Amino acid sequence: MGILTTDQRKQWKTEGYLVFKGVLSPDEVEGLLATVDEMDTEFRKGENVTADSVFDKRNVMEDNDIFVDLMDHPVTFPIVRELIGDFIQLSMSEVIVRPPNPKDQGYLHTDGGQAMRTIRVSRSSSPLQVKIHYFLTDLEHPDSGNFTVVPGS
Repeated sequence: MGILTTDQRKQWKTEGYLVFKGVLSPDEVEGLLATVDEMDTEFRKGENVTADSVFDKRNVMEDNDIFVDLMDHPVTFPIVRELIGDFIQLSMSEVIVRPPNPKDQGYLHTDGGQAMRTIRVSRSSSPLQVKIHYFLTDLEHPDSGNFTVVPGS
């Protein structure tokens, strides 16, 4: 028996995504927010940075050990193992701070680059990748553009 419920397994198989709330403890959120706020503050001191500029930093594992703890987080890592097995490789770690901007329409893209668009797996195969998003602030309204996924894609 695994960690996921029957309903979660069904949603994963049919929709291709799961949502878990409250994964991070208040102390973890506080530490991560402080670190991300520090990084964002430094970014905003740069030239040509406006109030609407998006802070997008990749490969953050090397910037602060606090991000390393997320890689094998005791809540999410067992779920990832259940979904894809033991052959796990981290491909990207990223911090994004996107200030509110009603003009920003956002965009859909394929994680993993354009090559991932051409790969088709069968329904019985393991997924090629799993992405974990940790939201450090509340997502107060549905359909507010914080995250978009195409169910079943």
